Amino acid sequence: MVVLVPRLAHVLCLMALLLCGPVGVASANGADPSPARASTEVFAVKSHSAVYHATTETIGFKVRFNRIPDFLTSDAGGRQANSFQFFIYSDRERQTFESIIRGEEIHVDPAVLRIRNSSGDDPDPASGGWGSIRGVVPYTLHGKCLTFSVPLSVLSDTIADGRIWYSLEVYEYGSWNETVLGASTVKR
Repeated sequence: MVVLVPRLAHVLCLMALLLCGPVGVASANGADPSPARASTEVFAVKSHSAVYHATTETIGFKVRFNRIPDFLTSDAGGRQANSFQFFIYSDRERQTFESIIRGEEIHVDPAVLRIRNSSGDDPDPASGGWGSIRGVVPYTLHGKCLTFSVPLSVLSDTIADGRIWYSLEVYEYGSWNETVLGASTVKR
């Protein structure tokens, strides 16, 4: 039953966003049961992009946050001060996602981002109830800007042309702040 909770929460948030609002900010979390925050500004996404590079068969991601994220501090419950997750879809309607890029696991291994299968039950406590690890990639964080590249084969077993759709969620100490939607562009 615990395995269904993250998936159900994601589906409900995505449904609310698709039904009630335009692409962009879905909502901001007003309550904060976590330890005191370094900033009173809610952690959010300012801009985001994903570009498929056909020559290398990789997708380059870029996220600019509204403030410098703290991916290394965690509370007594093991929740990161700031985290994010990319849900990767092969269909424009975002019916089922194939993989999840877990910024929530940076505090476990600060050198890489873990990409997991969307289904399955990995016994690793850091998995958050998601599937096994499909791959790991290094990332770069310069101030508010996060960049990383992922081989298309790590993100999907079905996508061949580099066109992906995604929802990007951001969190503070495990509390959801925002969901933004996006799609990759293709650079030949």
